[in-house]
Amino acid sequence: MALNVTRKGRRGEWQKQPTAERIRERKRLRLKSTVESMAVPHLILKLQKHPERESALQMLSSYLYAIREEKPNDYFTTGLLLCHSFGTMSILIEALKAAYLKIRCGNLTERAAMCLVNVISLIQFPFSSPQCIAANKNTRLEIVKLKMDNFLVHIVKFNSPLEIYDNVRAVVLSVFGIMCQFGEPEVIRWAVQSDILDICWFSMVFENELTKVIALHILESVLKDNFGLSWFLSGSGQKIVRETLPHPLEDATYREILKKNYCGVWMLLNELHLILGKDHSSVAAEQKLLPRPWYE
Repeated sequence: MALNVTRKGRRGEWQKQPTAERIRERKRLRLKSTVESMAVPHLILKLQKHPERESALQMLSSYLYAIREEKPNDYFTTGLLLCHSFGTMSILIEALKAAYLKIRCGNLTERAAMCLVNVISLIQFPFSSPQCIAANKNTRLEIVKLKMDNFLVHIVKFNSPLEIYDNVRAVVLSVFGIMCQFGEPEVIRWAVQSDILDICWFSMVFENELTKVIALHILESVLKDNFGLSWFLSGSGQKIVRETLPHPLEDATYREILKKNYCGVWMLLNELHLILGKDHSSVAAEQKLLPRPWYE
């Protein structure tokens, strides 16, 4: 067997590694990757069959999770397949409607909530890196055209005793966060004209730390856009901001997290607060009005 000698350790210890075995392992991994990529169309077809739909959703979600960072090309290609394959988006919307019926009847189970996470994950996956349909420029606007916010916004406000439902809320917010982070004017306008900003304020006041962070990223993207900023300064926008913004800015723990880890969000929120003329000494003492070019 061919041997590859490599040095290991500070003391000059030598270790022999079988080169042929390493080559076979690499080939096995490449073959596995190819099989997984080739299996995606078959999994999408399985979505058409109701008995196999739940398992197909789970497998697609797991596949996207595994490749999201290492294989961005496959990741975005999967987004195109999901968006443009016949009937797939209708199936995802049908699954959302089924979840709504269970929510309305009060019989949402942990299994159904997990299925809901998988469905939303195919629209956006996952909430911490480049994201499938929502992240693909060629398919992102399809979500806007489909009025997907009508199906997702109310999920955030639903109060469920299930612990896993926090993941559902976070993934829903992530769909909007990933779409808004690119700063496209048409997407920002869509976010403003929908109820997305409303659920951001709701999350900042009532939800856990993860959903608060995602909501802050959405608000940051909107505040950097001229149309978004003008909405905050309008009558309806001013009312919402005056009622909700002081709470997180005056919370000592929340304020320190913002200043330390999300300085840009902190500065933008403070500037908005000052523009609206809300006089809070804690804010005014630490932040002066920033020149417009800072965030353009």
